[in-house]
Amino acid sequence: MSFELVLGGCMQGPFVNYQDTLMSITGGVGFFREARGVVRLHNISPFKFFYTFTLTGIPELPKHLTASVVPPSESAAAISEAVACDPLFTLPNFTN
Repeated sequence: MSFELVLGGCMQGPFVNYQDTLMSITGGVGFFREARGVVRLHNISPFKFFYTFTLTGIPELPKHLTASVVPPSESAAAISEAVACDPLFTLPNFTN
């Protein structure tokens, strides 16, 4: 299975929702064109995942793409402004 990431990359590999999954990151566009690495999907519940990215081949990440890790929680939910795609609550250049 293959996914295009919101941040302009691509990850490929098996996807299951009942155990942790490793997928390869195989490049992207723009800032991520030389990206390589893995993404670990840790399932919190069948429909919620905690993603951990390990990347090489990219310049230092911009500040808005780095943050403190939020502990995984089954009760986590997006705030209404993010769900509504309010520009102040979404990543730059995000499209729905």
